[in-house]
Formats: sequence, structure tokens, C-alpha cells
Amino acid sequence: RRQQTGSASPEVGEVKRFIDDGGKMGLQPEAMDLVTRCFARWSARTFVAGGLPYEPKAGKTIPDHVVLEKPDLPTHDVWRKALATAGGALGVTLAGQALHADNLKKLEAEVVRRVKEQASDSTKLATRLRQRLTDLGLPLEADRLTTATSADTLLKDLHGRTGKNLVEALAAFEAKTSLRALGQSVGSAGKVSAVLAYNLVFGTFGQLQSRQATIEGAAELLERLARCLRQDELNEPAADKLKALAEEAQGLL
Repeated sequence: RRQQTGSASPEVGEVKRFIDDGGKMGLQPEAMDLVTRCFARWSARTFVAGGLPYEPKAGKTIPDHVVLEKPDLPTHDVWRKALATAGGALGVTLAGQALHADNLKKLEAEVVRRVKEQASDSTKLATRLRQRLTDLGLPLEADRLTTATSADTLLKDLHGRTGKNLVEALAAFEAKTSLRALGQSVGSAGKVSAVLAYNLVFGTFGQLQSRQATIEGAAELLERLARCLRQDELNEPAADKLKALAEEAQGLL
């Protein structure tokens, strides 16, 4: 019936008419929904409403306007790698990890949401960290900057992608440090980048650096600062540490 009508992505209302045109069978709404869901799973389709995944719930009739889309699925190997990247770098996990249309749509929705929330902060983190390292005369070959840049690259690459294309981009990504390090960097990017932007904090470090030859303890504190900026967030949470170091530096000054 679907092929006869030429409907590539039928709405639920259409599918129900395919099942029982004119209501001659007398099927209850629950039965119609069950057959519709079976058809969706058998034909590798997913329920979509307004461009977002729609999850049918027991006791609630599926609205007629919900669309049954048939996305192009990736290979199982690509799917497995994409799930690993999404979980490690973005903190996105699915309750069920089987490869089918519903899970593809769920993964897409979660990754798109995460990219929208974190892309701006990740870019700020990479930019501000690079500037602070340069200002302090520290080498740019630092794990924290490598991870932040890698995370920024991933989020920018995922922006605007959907479906199979999104999954393939996730699967192809290779972290410059580790997925765990990326996850910590992305999750804390907003908080850490805000501290890096705080000129009062880094102005204190600059003053201490210019006077370290005459202030006892200055060199040791600046080395702790350098270690914090070099190491990944996974090993050295930066936001609170930088504030504490700034207070200590102010005391030495």
C-alpha cells in the first residue's frame, strides 16, 4: 500500500489507513499503534515529529502527523566507533545501543544538542588558553591545549551534520590525547574559559613573573601555575586551582 501511494516517508495517519482503510476491521487505537510500530521496526523506520525523535508511550495514541522516516544506516563497525566517541568525548550515551533507525535518531538528537551547548565554550577555551600560555612564555605543546584544540575541532566538524553523515564523522574522529581527556575538557570548558578570561587573575601572575627574582616563593608558585596550564583537565582541574594560585600570588606580592 505504501508503494502504491508513492509515499516515501508516510505519516502515522497514512499508515493506519494502509492497515485498515475505512475502519472496517474495528481495531482499537492500541492495536493500530502496535501494528504501526511493528511496521516501523520491520521497515527500519523511525518516528519523527517536528524534526525531532518521537518516542511512542504506552497508553498514549501516536498522533497522525508523526512521520515514519527511513534513514540511511551506517555499518555496524562505524556505529560502534561513533558510540564510543559520543560517549567518551561528549558524554552522550543511549540506553539501548542496537543499530536501528530509532537509535540513530536518538543519537543524532543528543549529539546535536551537546554540540549546540558546548561549541562556543570549547572554542573560547582553546583560544584563551593559547593566549595565556603565550603571555606567560610557556610552550604551546601542552596536553591541555592539545586536548582543547582537538575537542574544538570535533565540535566544529559535527556542526550541521545529521544522520549517517554525523555517525561517520564521529567514527572517523581520532582524539589527539584521549577520549576521556576530551570529555573532561568539553564538560568544564565554560568554567575554565571564564577563569582564563579573568584579567585580574592573570594580571597577578604577570606581576609576580616580572618580580620573581626578588620575591621568595614566586618561582615555585609560577611552576605550579605552568603545571596546571600544561596538564589535562582530567589530571588537574583548572578553574578552582587557578583562583587559588592567584590568591596565593597576591599574598606574595
